Amino acid sequence: MRAVVYARTSTLDQAREEKVSIPDQINWAKTFALEKGWEWLGEYIEPGVFGDIEPEKREAMNRMLEEARNDKFDLVLVYHSSRFAREPDIGMRACRILGQIKKQVYFRNSPIDPLSPDKFSWGINIGSMYMTAFSFIGDFQENVARSERVRSGFLGLAKRGKLVFAPYGYRKVPKMITDELGRQRYDWNFEINPSQARIIQKIYNKYLNEGGSIRQIMLSLNKDNIPSPSGKTGIEAWSSATVKNILSNPVYIKKVRWGRKLGGKYLQGKTSTGKQKRIIMPVEKWILKDGNQPRIIEDEAYFRVQEKLKLRYALKGRAIASKGLLTGLVICGRCKRKAYFKTTKIKKGSRVRSDYTCSSYFMYKSCQRHLMTSKKLHENLINEIDKIASNLKYRNSLLKQKGKDKNKQLKIQFELLKKEKKEIELKQQRILIAYESGQLPLEEFGNARRRLDTNAIEIIKKLEEVEKILNDTSKAKELRKKFIHTISNFRKVFHKAPFEKQKELLQSLINTVLINKNKITINYRI
Repeated sequence: MRAVVYARTSTLDQAREEKVSIPDQINWAKTFALEKGWEWLGEYIEPGVFGDIEPEKREAMNRMLEEARNDKFDLVLVYHSSRFAREPDIGMRACRILGQIKKQVYFRNSPIDPLSPDKFSWGINIGSMYMTAFSFIGDFQENVARSERVRSGFLGLAKRGKLVFAPYGYRKVPKMITDELGRQRYDWNFEINPSQARIIQKIYNKYLNEGGSIRQIMLSLNKDNIPSPSGKTGIEAWSSATVKNILSNPVYIKKVRWGRKLGGKYLQGKTSTGKQKRIIMPVEKWILKDGNQPRIIEDEAYFRVQEKLKLRYALKGRAIASKGLLTGLVICGRCKRKAYFKTTKIKKGSRVRSDYTCSSYFMYKSCQRHLMTSKKLHENLINEIDKIASNLKYRNSLLKQKGKDKNKQLKIQFELLKKEKKEIELKQQRILIAYESGQLPLEEFGNARRRLDTNAIEIIKKLEEVEKILNDTSKAKELRKKFIHTISNFRKVFHKAPFEKQKELLQSLINTVLINKNKITINYRI
């Protein structure tokens, strides 16, 4: 019988270590084959590959399946079923593919003596198939239990204000301590990494005091060849997400945060792109404790950054940089698409005119170009809000009327969000076709897909929020109370506020501004 081994580790570090390392797996297989008197033909090595990846997407396993079809061997030796696959369905599928071409798989942890090649066929030994399946299922249950134990351990440490891993800016210092009973146990503390701490302080300073955006900071770090947290340098070393994570991480003000993201592949599954799902939890469900790590950023600077990040989120993307006061809120009443804020120089003289224009016109030439001048729209809208703020009778009348129209407005918003979601799905399909046809490089495809996935998650979250409001009267009362409080202080705050604060205030009051044939319909957040 001609034997080979399939050896795998999940990470490259594991491949270099002594715990079920690839050399250990190969040595066991070679010794076992010689003891049995089988012909040893070699190995298929898969370092740094996760066990929940499909067989065709693993280089060594895919090559092994191809050579099995060409009758290069009879038997695959595997140190443990978990080395073959971490998911039962993937493991059984790989066994079935091999079995249907008369190739057997022997697992050290589920030892079933192979048949001679001329007597073996897939399905002939049902007991063997059951044992193999139970082995994969047992591995899976063990992985789930281990994942839960690790999660529970991290939770306990977080409640004690104990960091586990060294964040960027710190070094983990291990030590052995002796308890009151004279027993030694492993412990650790953290010290500041001076060079990384300076980069963190530079990032905070640029964002707060030098007017830098997250993207500008990211580009600056890459341009200066500053090593990223992963140690990379160059034009793609730092990402905007990495910079944002540093700016929003309370670890730098001596806090330990846990539970911000609800993850775990056994709890949340994976996204359509094969990545582990992460669900951002509400702030009130986080664990936030005082830690014992040294401080890198002062509280005052950290909380100012959080306010700026909050404003950035409220205004969404282009609305932050746009000079349009209502960018992101204005909707074309004809095609229901969002409007652009456009400035145009008048031919005669240096006067500049600004308008809100339909995005359909620029994208498809399928709708009207001009919706309304920004001056007219801003004046009408602010006058209307001033009237609501100053005239109690008018405000109560409006709230009563809006209460009747609430469901209708929410349903319109719900349909708009569904339309946005469908457009994102179409874009995802188009870039996939472009990638599969060779028109789009893998890196560009990955970046575009990640961006679209992020947008899709945001839209789905908004859809869920709107649907919840439609079905939750207590939420409607809360929104109404918040609206009344904001509108009552509008005149006092708005006209003295800087431009960005004015945008944030309008965002907190308004869902959409619908323009149809010079008629303005304001959908408030009530």
